[in-house]
Amino acid sequence: SYWGGWSGDASGYESLAVVTMDQDRTVVANFSDSGYDLFIDSVGEGVTNLPPGTYALAEDATPVLTATPDMGWLFEEWQGDIGDGDPSSSTLNLLMDRDRSITAVFVESDIEGEGEGEPEGEGEIQPEGEGETPAEGETPIPHPADLNLDYRIVIAEAIAYLAGWQQGANPLAYAIRAAYLWQNGENYVYDAAQEPPLCWMLPESAEGEENSDRLGFKQQY
Repeated sequence: SYWGGWSGDASGYESLAVVTMDQDRTVVANFSDSGYDLFIDSVGEGVTNLPPGTYALAEDATPVLTATPDMGWLFEEWQGDIGDGDPSSSTLNLLMDRDRSITAVFVESDIEGEGEGEPEGEGEIQPEGEGETPAEGETPIPHPADLNLDYRIVIAEAIAYLAGWQQGANPLAYAIRAAYLWQNGENYVYDAAQEPPLCWMLPESAEGEENSDRLGFKQQY
């Protein structure tokens, strides 16, 4: 049989569906007798919400692939049978009207400055301004679940990353952190002085402790 995804109060084609039980819910797992194979691969360091492998999907299924680079890497493009999708977008919408082979390509990010932003004074080690990022100007790094790199984790990104953990592609601590940031207001900041995943923190203006107590999460995650 071919996997047709979730319907009802759940959606997507991941094997794990996350449902918030704030009311009665109906969730349906759909299968079909006809379909096509979707082969997924990756190059470089990063993950896809459907981990590399071959998936038997129902005819006319519409899976959405998301690519999340590891720390120090960037998503570059999709290669293969992407149809009308944008190869440079980290989110790829597919229509399973035939067998497809898709590859997510990741490249190393160049986060080292090349002197373009140095102050005019040649003998100065650091300008007097306070605009530098901590840890000697280190470039902020988004959480791997943050697909569009906007320092905001929305529910779709959190669920996709949790699904990757369920399938062994994403580390548990990172998945817990993604869920924690989403549950406590979505926005977050990067603190280079902390080790991952604690380096991704709630903004100081957010009432994190109050929200985490209400939702059952604690800061140590």
